[in-house]
Amino acid sequence: MTEVNPVNTIGRGQGLTLLEALERYSDTAAYQEFQAVAEHYGKQRLLWLGDSIPEENLLPLRAQGRRLVLERALVNRLAEGTIVGTAYSEPLNIDSRRMLVPADRWKFLVVDFDKATASGHGLVLIDVRIHPGGPSRGRKTERVEQTDSIHGAFSQLLEVGGIRFDRGGLTAAAEELSHRFPSYKPDSIRKIIQHAFNEAKRGRPKKDKE
Repeated sequence: MTEVNPVNTIGRGQGLTLLEALERYSDTAAYQEFQAVAEHYGKQRLLWLGDSIPEENLLPLRAQGRRLVLERALVNRLAEGTIVGTAYSEPLNIDSRRMLVPADRWKFLVVDFDKATASGHGLVLIDVRIHPGGPSRGRKTERVEQTDSIHGAFSQLLEVGGIRFDRGGLTAAAEELSHRFPSYKPDSIRKIIQHAFNEAKRGRPKKDKE
C-alpha cells in the first residue's frame, strides 16, 4: 500500500469512523429502515419452540439483515473508489503511519464496522477511517490510486502549514502539487483538491480564520 497521511477532506483530519460513514453515505431509505430496528441490533435471539415466532424474536434478525445491507453497500463504494479508506496496519509500532488503502484491496478484506477493523489474506488494518473520494465510477484502478495519492499529498501540505486559505491559495496549492505529479496539469489538480480545500478551510478553528 502507499503510505500517506490521512486524507483531510472533511475538516477534522482523521475522517469518519465506519459507523459515521454508514450514516453519511448510505441510501437514506435503507438507513432509516435500519434505524427503525437499530436498538435490537446485536441482541441475542431467544429460543422459541412454538408454532409461531413472536415479533420480538424476529427484530434482532431484521436489524442484522438491514445493517448487513448498509455495510455491503459501503464496502462496494470503497472498492469503486467513490469514497476512500485509510488505516493503520498491524503490527503497530511507534513509527507507524496511517496508510491509504487502495480501492482494489477491499474485495479481499472482511470489515468489522463496530471495531473499525478490516482483515484478510494476512493483512490486518485498525482504526479504519473513511474520506470523500475524488474519482467517479468506472475509472481505472491506477487512476483512482493516483487521485488518492494527490489527496494524501494535499493532506501532508495541510498538516505542515503549506496551504494558504487567502485569495489564490487553491491555485498555489495545485501548482505546488503539480511538481510532485508531473503527469497532471495544475488545473486538473486544482479540480481534484478543490472539495478538500474548501472543507479544510471551513473546518479551521475560528482563531485561524481571516
